Amino acid sequence: MDIFAEYRAKLRTPEEAVQTVKSGDWVDYTTNVCFPALLDAALAKRRDELTDIKIRGNLIFSPLQTVERDPGREHFIYNSWHCSAYERTLCDRGLCNYIPMIFRNMTAYYRHFLTVNVAMMCVPPMDKHGYFNLSCAAGVARGILEKADVVILEINEHLPRIYGGTSPSTSPRWTLWWRARIRPCPSSPSPRPRRRI
Repeated sequence: MDIFAEYRAKLRTPEEAVQTVKSGDWVDYTTNVCFPALLDAALAKRRDELTDIKIRGNLIFSPLQTVERDPGREHFIYNSWHCSAYERTLCDRGLCNYIPMIFRNMTAYYRHFLTVNVAMMCVPPMDKHGYFNLSCAAGVARGILEKADVVILEINEHLPRIYGGTSPSTSPRWTLWWRARIRPCPSSPSPRPRRRI
């Protein structure tokens, strides 16, 4: 089977893709504009059938449907390595745990200490050689994706390709892909004004 036939055979809807998530799983969303908003929304729809889903991300600018639809944190627990303004508002509401870390050690944390059952992220379309570029998440994604049992990619034609981060489409753990339509980036609520001390 050529890489393009394999790619087409692995395409799924977001609702189909998130069926891989089981109660008790650790799910990683990588970072910033590579946040998989369509997959997050599909996972949020499964709220009542899942418990103890621990989600990690950082610098997420868009609303997290898994968090917003579960204000009691009975199903989804969100954790951030580095808070955006939006994530700070979640912390203020008691809906986000901050994980202190030294950025340069993040990949080592994943390789040596952390569990990742399902990794989800947005990437630009596959190139002609069968590789996906890790785009704006190149600094953190490789360690997460290497550790994950299952990787789900949300394809976004408008993400930039950035040198230094590619992964082959033939990885056996990369079992599901979803071709996403581009969505506008919603504006986040402004953080509280800073007070001078």
